[in-house]
Amino acid sequence: MAAGPPRSLLVALSLAGAGAVLLAASPYGAGLSPDAVGYVGVARQLLAGQGVSGYEGAPFVIQPPLYPVLLALAGWVVGVDPLRTAPTLNALLCGAVILLSIRLAAQCRAAFPGLAGFGPALALLSWPLFAVGVMAWSEPLFITCHLAALLCLCHYLERGGWGWLAGAALGVGLACLTRYIGMAFLAAGGMLVLWRGIGPWRERLGHLAGYGGLAGLPLALWLWRNYQVAGSWLGPRQPSAHTLPENLGLAAAGLAGLWVPEVLVPARLVLLALGAVGGLVLVASLARLAPDDRAILAPVAVWAGAYGAFLVATSTTTAYDDINLRLLSPLHPLLAVLLLAGAGQLAGRGWPRLTRAGLAALLLCSLGGIGAALARYAAEGAGAGTGADRYNTAPWRHSEVLDHLRRHPVEGPLYSNAPEALYILCGQRAALAPRRQEGGEWPALGWLVWLDPVRRRYLLDPAEVPEGLRLAARFADGALYEFKSEDKE
Repeated sequence: MAAGPPRSLLVALSLAGAGAVLLAASPYGAGLSPDAVGYVGVARQLLAGQGVSGYEGAPFVIQPPLYPVLLALAGWVVGVDPLRTAPTLNALLCGAVILLSIRLAAQCRAAFPGLAGFGPALALLSWPLFAVGVMAWSEPLFITCHLAALLCLCHYLERGGWGWLAGAALGVGLACLTRYIGMAFLAAGGMLVLWRGIGPWRERLGHLAGYGGLAGLPLALWLWRNYQVAGSWLGPRQPSAHTLPENLGLAAAGLAGLWVPEVLVPARLVLLALGAVGGLVLVASLARLAPDDRAILAPVAVWAGAYGAFLVATSTTTAYDDINLRLLSPLHPLLAVLLLAGAGQLAGRGWPRLTRAGLAALLLCSLGGIGAALARYAAEGAGAGTGADRYNTAPWRHSEVLDHLRRHPVEGPLYSNAPEALYILCGQRAALAPRRQEGGEWPALGWLVWLDPVRRRYLLDPAEVPEGLRLAARFADGALYEFKSEDKE
């Protein structure tokens, strides 16, 4: 394996990346979305001795527990609320990602020495890492775990030895305890052990069994716990609303967004075209590599391919967030290495200036996106401009509905189309409004807080069923309703 960059450079770049995340989150704290609120709620429940449960008190099964456990641990160590520890924790994790990304880029240093200098730059100026790092999300932890696992696996494939293989299994196991999609790396590691492992087939099968057992055990124990406490392995899931071609299109546009931030090019069709053309050029250039060079990149390509295939497949069968920058961010360090390799192949064919100009343009796009985001976050809060459900931004801090609830808390059962907003911004626990597909109907007693910026079409809309509700107050950004048993008669 080629020697990596100097330690002083690694430390400097890691600190610079961590500092950018802290700077973005310093005015108003980490960005908050429904998932982020859920993580903070679990961390608070842990510190309160309530176990791994959501802020509403139900067992936490919809996601793995590692990130909220770390939030709780950090809050316990420094004696502050987990919400306040999220920016520092994620900044440290982003620094670790930069360090590991540079190490990964060094894997192709021997084959492509002329482009080695771009590796640290691509790791530091990572728009997707910055975008997820400023939010109270689990992606920085997930990326840290899977990159550490891949680096250990590369050492094992080159030198053999149970130590490196155990390190890879541990990293994959922690990735699975951070996000369920870590199962893609469980499969990818097994494939690489069989395909490129050292020794005869019988020895490789033994290594595969050891790797699979160690990597899969943490997730298996967690899933068993889920079934025992909630009767479900992964929590309630709904069928996907997107077809396979639609998800492929979302993935192509999202991959282009890894390099060309939407704050600079918001048009989805432009990103889709850039992603499709860029993907074809990358595949064509990598296909022309010499066999020895392809062997160097094989673990990275398998790692990226397994994650991408698993993401598209599960997005086609199961409903969760559309394929977007957040879900694709774990691919950025892997694709950066493949990009460097493809660029090196093009440079070797006599196009060095054009190749270097293209890489420099990507770096400038990422830098421009981070700069634009820093300016916006300083004024509005982390996560600004990325959706109505970013709860630490200026519109939510000045919400008339929430300000009324802070000054005049309601008594009795409380429901909302965004209960996580009420919890994190008002400290009030509310149940989710009834769902359409479950034959839901409005309760007989209680209150409904309806927040206009949040659009969840799967919920009953009070505007469509006015006879069961009494409008108590109307605000610029929502309404407060009351329902009583006599209104139902």
